[in-house]
Amino acid sequence: MIYRASFNGWDNLTIEDLLVAYRKAKADCFFENTFPIAIKFAEYEQDLLANRNGLPGQLKSNSGFEADKDLLGDFRLLPRKLSTDRKPSF
Repeated sequence: MIYRASFNGWDNLTIEDLLVAYRKAKADCFFENTFPIAIKFAEYEQDLLANRNGLPGQLKSNSGFEADKDLLGDFRLLPRKLSTDRKPSF
């Protein structure tokens, strides 16, 4: 089966769309070692069937993520590199 991503509005969102998006998000987060999110995926998967079945209706009723604070995460600012050495002045 070949999946082609095509967003046609929140009313046309399918379970297949959500499953593909979930797998991509999970893979991205697990390969990024500076973003400690694995516990959130584990908590979501404790009741995966109910969460998966309720998400389309939640997204459709709110027209996406922006209006529902429960679906939005927090942001973090993480430096890429820390050093105690001074940079050379030119």
